[in-house]
Amino acid sequence: MIVLTYNEEVNIKAGLLRQAKLLILNSLSEGLPITVMEAMACGIPVVLSPFCNLPGVEERGAGVIIPLEIPRIARAIGELLRDEPRRTRMGLNAR
Repeated sequence: MIVLTYNEEVNIKAGLLRQAKLLILNSLSEGLPITVMEAMACGIPVVLSPFCNLPGVEERGAGVIIPLEIPRIARAIGELLRDEPRRTRMGLNAR
């Protein structure tokens, strides 16, 4: 078992977010998804379900909100992974 201090956890999370191209959260119920807020603060575009309660993500162009339908989610992820300029714009809008 490895026990991490708070600072170590923060550094690990920040390192993983810096490597991410997208953050995907397809949930059936969220209050305020802190993970999404952290990713956006790092300039990571997001793919969310409507139940994440963040309509401003699409309004700001920081990500997309996709119904919980596997083919549509997969298509959105694939399109964003293939479109680096769009991801870059979304990441800038996310901050």
